[in-house]
Amino acid sequence: METQKDLIIVPGHGVCKAGLTTPNMALLDSSWVGIFPGEGPFYVAHAERGVRLAAEKASALLVFSGGQTREDAGPRSEAEGYLEIAKDAGWWDCIAVKDRAVKEEYARDSFENLLFGLALFRQHTGNWPNMVTVCGWKFKEKRYSLHRQALKWPKKQFRYFGVNDPTGDELPKALAGEKAKVESVSRDLFLVGSEWVAQRELRDPFHRMHPYRGIDRDLDGLFDFLDRNTFTGKLPWLP
Repeated sequence: METQKDLIIVPGHGVCKAGLTTPNMALLDSSWVGIFPGEGPFYVAHAERGVRLAAEKASALLVFSGGQTREDAGPRSEAEGYLEIAKDAGWWDCIAVKDRAVKEEYARDSFENLLFGLALFRQHTGNWPNMVTVCGWKFKEKRYSLHRQALKWPKKQFRYFGVNDPTGDELPKALAGEKAKVESVSRDLFLVGSEWVAQRELRDPFHRMHPYRGIDRDLDGLFDFLDRNTFTGKLPWLP
């Protein structure tokens, strides 16, 4: 993985059950845990778009991100389901991407999707990426822009690729919910408030600890802040 210079992140939104990740089965509500009705095809599209974007750039590391967030799914991560969907789809004829695709199995929210994606890239390559692309719901672009700002990741080295949005009556609901989330993120850029802590605890039923400490001293300082609100260092990707 040492040659990879760019990072593509596909955030997970639910767990696709083992053995139900084939092209037909992954579209069904019954194949998933933790999604709203009818969302399976949207998430398959997120995975496919991430693969196709990675196929366009041989320097890209593709990261499917999402932890073991659902107790009913057992110790199976969102990332694992997405990776298996891609494998069962034959990588949508972009077979070379399989050697540049990895799982990030600890993220519990969108901020961690971005932060842990960066940490995993550093762990794999020894460097920070030149460009970061996040590939997911169109309506979440503003939220990820705020996450980028919180981390002071350079704007010119960040792209959000909105794949799709819910349709019909679900879209107004999604937009209303996201408006409230964005307002919350705007007040709490690092998501250390009680609302977000409670959400992460709910999405961590197996009480797992991420493995990204020890990669970079400055990154450890950020993790200290996120754990205890005592950040005194600098962000590791800044000059």
